[in-house]
Amino acid sequence: MKITLALGLFFLSISQSVAQDVIQVGATLPLTGPLALYGTAFRNGAVLAEQEINGSGPSAPQLKVVFNDNQGDPKLAVSDARHLIEVEKVPALIGAMDFLTVPVLPITESKKVS
Repeated sequence: MKITLALGLFFLSISQSVAQDVIQVGATLPLTGPLALYGTAFRNGAVLAEQEINGSGPSAPQLKVVFNDNQGDPKLAVSDARHLIEVEKVPALIGAMDFLTVPVLPITESKKVS
């Protein structure tokens, strides 16, 4: 429930600035490796939130979360963030665990990504 609320509020804030039928949000998570348990749980919560948000009505923009596996490696998290921002053109990123998200902050700030 908390992740749905947080992702819903986050989605609402970016949907104001991005006029599209489908809004993609990037996620760089440890989906394999020693931290996969945490990353998978976060991904499952994000998928549930995505389904709940997308079921909110036909006139609302749809949310699509694009997941990348950083394997719990900060260098891969940075690489994932660059790919999601520059190739996938996501207006926002979500992540888990400070040691994986803090190295990404300079990229999101310079590219003006939420």
